[in-house]
Amino acid sequence: MMKNKNLCKILYYTDRDALDRPALTDKQKAELMGKNIKIIPKLYVDSSVLAYVIISMDNFTPSANPQFRDNIVSFDIICHFDQ
Repeated sequence: MMKNKNLCKILYYTDRDALDRPALTDKQKAELMGKNIKIIPKLYVDSSVLAYVIISMDNFTPSANPQFRDNIVSFDIICHFDQ
């Protein structure tokens, strides 16, 4: 997700021209984790954040290899209506 420049811009910049803005630095990308990109299902609304990506993992089941489990990874995208 951090390699996708357009996704990072949309999450970081709150203006309508987010895709036309400069690419994010590594420090700016790191700021997205825990603020715009979350692994926890509970969302605390931050007035400065208009778009979120919530990552969920569910249904861990045994696989053919006993050292691994199969699971489902879901991405919920929540954004402000005006964006």
